[in-house]
Amino acid sequence: MQASYLTTLTILAWCVVLTAAWTALAYIWAVRRVSWQLKAKLELGQGLVIPGLVLAPVMLVVSFRVFGINLLFPSAFDATTSATVVAAIAPALALFIASGLARSIWQTVAMHYQHWQQQPFATTMLASGATRELAVRRLVIIKSFLSAWSQCLPWLYGELIIVEAVFNAPGLGLLAWESARQRDHLELLTAVASLITLYAVAVGLAAAASHWLGRRLESYG
Repeated sequence: MQASYLTTLTILAWCVVLTAAWTALAYIWAVRRVSWQLKAKLELGQGLVIPGLVLAPVMLVVSFRVFGINLLFPSAFDATTSATVVAAIAPALALFIASGLARSIWQTVAMHYQHWQQQPFATTMLASGATRELAVRRLVIIKSFLSAWSQCLPWLYGELIIVEAVFNAPGLGLLAWESARQRDHLELLTAVASLITLYAVAVGLAAAASHWLGRRLESYG
């Protein structure tokens, strides 16, 4: 069970890293592309989310057939800590896309930037020599990150079982699936309870962070 916890937490940790990096890239893009064209795209297109059941197998096949790289998790015999951390990148990427995090971040950053760079506090900071981009950068990135995670958490955990099963990642999702297949009800309940606990912790952290940010924004226009 401890190994399953560590595998799932490693995949989720990589999701956080990917989200942070994608948020930074989305902010750079939003700064450069704030115009009526970008606004029209945001209003007309909702983006595309590829289900993990489709995306994960495609990633496995393309990676192996085209690049000769096996993205499946190593066997228990070869599963060193470093190998597990590296192997968790691929399922984390699939989870990041399949849960809608990538789409949500891209849209949310652009919308928040359009809103906050027009607020009075951003104009006030221009007097101190700052640009609008620097004035709202930290706010937009943090708020977009929290908004996207709060919105996509249910889909993130819903896709987790599928992604772990396809990549053969020995996490809590795969443990729950195998326990159900083998009719091991005790193991199934334990795995599901662990997933529920992780989900509750994630929701609590997101809510606490959003509350903290809301308090900081009370004086903003």
